[in-house]
Amino acid sequence: TADMEYEFSLLINSSLIDAIVENKIASFHPKADVIHKAKLQCKAAKKRAEEDKKFNLLSSCSKELGRQIALGSEKGALSWLSTLPLKEWGLTLSKQQFQDAIRLRYNLHLEGISSECACGKANSIDHTLICKLGGYTALRHNHLRDTLANLLGVVCKDVVSEPHLLPVTNEDLPRGTTLKQDARLDISCRGFYSALDKTFIDIRVLHPNSQSNAQKPLKSMYQSHEREKKTKYLQRVLQIDKANFTPFVLSTTGGLAPEASAFNKRLAQKLSVKLDQSNSHVMGFLRRKLRIELLKTTLMAMRGFRKSRVTAIAELDLNLLQFYVQ
Repeated sequence: TADMEYEFSLLINSSLIDAIVENKIASFHPKADVIHKAKLQCKAAKKRAEEDKKFNLLSSCSKELGRQIALGSEKGALSWLSTLPLKEWGLTLSKQQFQDAIRLRYNLHLEGISSECACGKANSIDHTLICKLGGYTALRHNHLRDTLANLLGVVCKDVVSEPHLLPVTNEDLPRGTTLKQDARLDISCRGFYSALDKTFIDIRVLHPNSQSNAQKPLKSMYQSHEREKKTKYLQRVLQIDKANFTPFVLSTTGGLAPEASAFNKRLAQKLSVKLDQSNSHVMGFLRRKLRIELLKTTLMAMRGFRKSRVTAIAELDLNLLQFYVQ
């Protein structure tokens, strides 16, 4: 508010105001450390005021609406809306995609889709984003994996998609660790944290309004999925592969789990050095790129075609060489 900004201005410029009042402006020299400290105090006060305002707003609305507001206000969730539609970078959306993205953000009814899914269940936006029929959940995951692998390829060596883990022999691993001999993760690379180290990344795209996530607070939801990934893979990667492991968890609405957010910051730092560009600009591009690619596959699942039965190849007559018209 104007009153708050006025108080902040008084605090930051207090030494200058005193010099003017005491008629000592000619000999006035601003103290950078004092001004910097005052700015930090103002920034912290403004953040507390915004959090209080958000808390009051969420407390006054329904639980469903409050969750939708919380999801929409996550960092990076709205970055697609402020992205320039540059075709060469794949940052464009069609008219239909843009309208559907707006409806998805505000949890509005999606027009033009059937009331019943091909799998037999009632159709809705939430159902289309978790229904495995049609392969759209796998497409979403794989496309994000390929996008992240391409970005890592700019700054890392030995970038591999779907790398296998080393086999388990006689190692004593904690309960819950996967022991599958053909276990594999989504991406591996070298040189991400230090020059020669190897890092494994495993991606998960969750839908926050699915039955298993809808009742969880956002922070707990992200932490539980990260914890599940770590329980399954972390100790095996550390003890057998002698490598780093990062669970890259994000939601269909664009939110990032803590470790995925930290991973993005590290990637932005390395890209900014490699490309000799501002870290803030690179971070902005990285956030927008991942959000747009995720949004495209999410929108594809909402309107994508699904069929209830797939014809097996064994049922087809492939002896086409014997067919001719007389």
